[in-house]
Amino acid sequence: GMKPFSTTTAIIGKSGNASAMASSLLSNSHRLFQKCFHPENDGTMERLVHVLRDVFWRSTKANPTVRKQLGVPVQVERKVILRFSSIERYFYNLQHEETVLAASEQRLQSQQEEAKNKHNDNSHNLKSSSLAASSNKPRRKINHKRARARNKFLSLQLQRLRAACCHPQVGSSGISSTRSNVKKRGRESKGHASSNSVITTGGVLTMDQILDKLIDEAKTKCEDSQRIAVLHANALACLYRLRIDAKIFDCNNNDKHKDESIKSDESFLLESAKVYCESLEMTSTNSNPVNVIGEARISGNADCFQSPCQIIRDGMAVLTWYFFGDSMVSEDRDDTSKTATTRTEKDGNTPPAIASAKFTPLRPALPLWCKIDFECPAKKVTALKIRHILSQPKSCEYDISSDSDENILLPKECVLQVSNAALGGAYVDARRFVIDSDRQLENSDGCDTGDGNERRDVGSWLVLDGFCTNKSKNWRLVVESFHQSQQKQLGNPLRAFVGIEIKLMEPEIAIDNLQRLHILHNLASLLENVIELPQCKDVGVKKKDNGRQTKKKSTNLTPIWNSILGFESGATPPTRSQFSQKLVELKDEYDKFENLYIDVARASQQSSKLLLQEASRARKNCNNEILTSNTLATSCASNKVRSNNDFEVEFASDTSTGNWWRDLLSWCHIYGNLSLKDSLIDIVNTELEVFMNSSVGGVGKHNTFGVIRPLSNFYNVDGLELALKHRYDDMNDSKRRKKFILCIQSVEKLPLQPSSKEILENSVCHICRKDWFQVGPKCRHCVLEENLDKLDKQFRDPVVTCVLKTLVKWLRDKMLRNTFTEASFMLDHRQLLSSIENEANQYFKFYAAAQKELVKAKAMWKIHFDLLSDYDELNACRSTMRLSRPKEDVSALTEQELNSVVFPNDINTLSMEHTAKQTMALGQLRRNKDTLRYLQNQSKERKLLAVNRKKQKECGTEISDEPTCVVCLSPLGDERAVLSCGHTFHYEPCLKMLMARARSGPYISCPMRCSLRTMKNDILIAVEKARNDGSKKIRDVQGCWGTKVDRLIADILNIIELGERCIVFSQWDEMIHIIGCALNANSIAFESPKGTKSFGDCVRKFRSGKCFVLVMNVKSGGEGLTLVEATHVFMVEPLLHHGLDMQAISRVHRIGQTRKTYVHRYIIKDTIEVKIDCVRLERQENNNNDSDLIVCQPEICAGGIDGGFNAKDLQEFLK
Repeated sequence: GMKPFSTTTAIIGKSGNASAMASSLLSNSHRLFQKCFHPENDGTMERLVHVLRDVFWRSTKANPTVRKQLGVPVQVERKVILRFSSIERYFYNLQHEETVLAASEQRLQSQQEEAKNKHNDNSHNLKSSSLAASSNKPRRKINHKRARARNKFLSLQLQRLRAACCHPQVGSSGISSTRSNVKKRGRESKGHASSNSVITTGGVLTMDQILDKLIDEAKTKCEDSQRIAVLHANALACLYRLRIDAKIFDCNNNDKHKDESIKSDESFLLESAKVYCESLEMTSTNSNPVNVIGEARISGNADCFQSPCQIIRDGMAVLTWYFFGDSMVSEDRDDTSKTATTRTEKDGNTPPAIASAKFTPLRPALPLWCKIDFECPAKKVTALKIRHILSQPKSCEYDISSDSDENILLPKECVLQVSNAALGGAYVDARRFVIDSDRQLENSDGCDTGDGNERRDVGSWLVLDGFCTNKSKNWRLVVESFHQSQQKQLGNPLRAFVGIEIKLMEPEIAIDNLQRLHILHNLASLLENVIELPQCKDVGVKKKDNGRQTKKKSTNLTPIWNSILGFESGATPPTRSQFSQKLVELKDEYDKFENLYIDVARASQQSSKLLLQEASRARKNCNNEILTSNTLATSCASNKVRSNNDFEVEFASDTSTGNWWRDLLSWCHIYGNLSLKDSLIDIVNTELEVFMNSSVGGVGKHNTFGVIRPLSNFYNVDGLELALKHRYDDMNDSKRRKKFILCIQSVEKLPLQPSSKEILENSVCHICRKDWFQVGPKCRHCVLEENLDKLDKQFRDPVVTCVLKTLVKWLRDKMLRNTFTEASFMLDHRQLLSSIENEANQYFKFYAAAQKELVKAKAMWKIHFDLLSDYDELNACRSTMRLSRPKEDVSALTEQELNSVVFPNDINTLSMEHTAKQTMALGQLRRNKDTLRYLQNQSKERKLLAVNRKKQKECGTEISDEPTCVVCLSPLGDERAVLSCGHTFHYEPCLKMLMARARSGPYISCPMRCSLRTMKNDILIAVEKARNDGSKKIRDVQGCWGTKVDRLIADILNIIELGERCIVFSQWDEMIHIIGCALNANSIAFESPKGTKSFGDCVRKFRSGKCFVLVMNVKSGGEGLTLVEATHVFMVEPLLHHGLDMQAISRVHRIGQTRKTYVHRYIIKDTIEVKIDCVRLERQENNNNDSDLIVCQPEICAGGIDGGFNAKDLQEFLK
């Protein structure tokens, strides 16, 4: 209620009193003014705003008075604290470990540089001050650069942590980054996506798929650690054997070597055998077959396969075929053991055909097949389980159980095939097998699928293992024959059902086959040395048996051999016959693995040979068609046959149809007018110019054709014919045709079993074995490769091919437009031109067949080279280290030979080195196995939870995500115990019961039979104090998109039900793409602008109410927009740039907004986001003005678009 100061002075002036009175009033008003606006008094700010309201600059909406004057409603900020799921937490911990390790390394380097600079400064102080100053200045500059580089590197590591908080696929370090998919989607949708546009989720993985990838990565790490451990173990075992030969050298007479010379040969062989057997046992245990991890897509015969393009998990699939009506043929019932020949196809759509089949009723017209294409990395299948389905499932589309024509067929002869990349994706047989119907029917029983589906009548499992394959993503199962139907046959049935259930299995930790062969070979060689020892001779030993003394053969060896080699344990040493029997077993096992290893390459070469023979037949068929269609060519060919020149018959088409272009140019020269000739020359010149300027062509450029030589200049038809004749004759002369046939025949004759001479030549070839630093002469295989490359360059002249295709194109164009009819040509001219066109088509068909044959020949050469490489690797794995010979000149050895030479004085040093490295590798293997087991248990729990949720949903009960205890199977409470394997239990009484079972031992064994044991001190106790942290979804969401996205979609669904609209901001394009896929999966209309051209269209659609959600990048969409139609703003991640954060929120909370607005912030608990949000709040408090949105340039960029921080902030983040 106070009046302004100027009004008070005006009243005093009107009174006309003395100046004293005026001065008194002024002093009183001054004291009153100070009293009203003193900061210690209440309501000072409100009175000051009231006085200055006319000139007040409204610089912030945080002040309620300013917000009231602007007419902006209240804004509510909701901070949702979320918790990671187990998968996301594991991925975040991986990124966190790398960041901590990088920070430690950078901090160590910084400390080393500081110590070095301090030492240099002390040394420079001894010199003159001028020299010290001149030398210090550039050094400090270099140190500052290094410090900035370190800080930038660390900031990038922090950015990876920020990305991991959003989703495992976000950022450059994410799993299968969707960056390329985002760009592709942006191009397809022209910058935006709406409810009508279809967003492919090929780049976005579910949590189960991410878990599968993490399991694959953990398995790869285990395989690498195991490979390194076995490598050093083999070296250590070999060094024990070398100690026997090293005793005769006695290079030094120190005590150490005297102790080594006292030891017997048996002790060294015993230690070596112990190391070999431990490695063999470890690899055998780790390679136990388990179900294949990951998703796969199955497909089969287009006319009868049920559930095409179905997604299966863990290699388990139910394959069913249904034959109906005309898809059935008859087959002789007596011939149940018919033979089948496999023909490999490239595309995989046509399975192997059945040869020499006698038909009876109720047999499919085509062999049954099913492709299994894995979405995850390539799999190495080493075992297979298969069984019959004896009754039709209820879910089958066609019901034959109620029909009188009922018939169920049982597959008999089957083959598992694997795709070979060297053959262009063609399938190669991996294992052939026969399913016995009698055993299947005897052991038949009803079973549950385990995934919540219906029960089926099935047979017993047929387990197939012991086969070796290469890794591949594509597999195929082919059914080649059937058993006689077990069902009753009535009349002429027209329907049949075929069903099998399979499980593809892979080793838990795959073993390197070459390392296993090395162990078996060297262990067998070691036993041969043991048998030759004098102590290994059998001697009679008296032994009391029931009071009687009997003689038993034994040796003077140490009884420890019993436990090492797996003999019967006891105090009696093993006999010589036991060693001999063990030696035979090792050799048999080695031969078995060697054959399995080499059979993979042999099968590939056999398949490539069949493909080459098929291509050769196709070329010959084209040649025969040409000879048959041309009387002159047929006569010419018959004369050449009589002259016994097979090579000319093979390429008779070159003489019969190779002149079609000459006939065309001659006809054009004789009968064509000037415009016709000019059009021909113009189109040829144009096409040649385009080809020579293209990326494939180019004068003097090197490409697959070699160096491109341009065609000679021509200006008329005669010149074109002369220039073309010179190049064409050079490409198709008789000598080159003979070389082509001879070269193809040489490739086709490559043996499946190379001779020892060929293997030796290839192993020392300086071209084939360049990586192994071999210096031998060129082998015959390299000569064959050179001939193939030379023929390829000579046979394929791209310039000639371009001209010939242009001539055919010109001819077809003129005939299609009836140009010759308008020129009043005779009817026989059109017949002549038609015959020329037919000859041209036959020529190009033959030309394509010959090119395909050459490609298949190259593929077979490459596979034969792989076969030779496998033999070379087998020879290498049989080799071992040796001692240097007396007075040996090691400088004359190659690098590979020198690596296998050991000097006697270095044995002890190398033994300690390999022992230390083996110990480190075994420790890393144990840690990686613990990680793998933890992830596998997480996968099992998620599958069990999915099955339970499915059953609960079918029963209509409440769905609960509460985990259960694996001991008592009751829900876990607020307190639980977690073992190292990842399984959780009740702290009381389940854990105490396990600890009581362990008694006084330091370890606790998991009741789930996990190989990983947990020390009592390593048991984790998890306490859940509150459940209202926002991590639990408030409603069901279609799909599993991660913690943040699931909660975001659930909140958006609730907002849409209220009829309100919202804006979602994120700084990651990958996160925007994931959110868009999740919105699309939940049928939520949205817009996501990607470019400046479509930005306005997306905003207009959002304002018009066509969609409820607008998903934008915080940088491109956080400025210059007024979107008061929305009332909710979702900040997916906290931003360092508080001004950018406020700008994004101001799109909704601004002048013109008439409704209450909400800001939703999602922050993951116990992550870097908590610290970033604290930094944002601190900066916002220090500079709380909407107008001051431009902050100073940070010292370090955070790697994103939301600003950065200084070195001090970086150190705070790394604490």
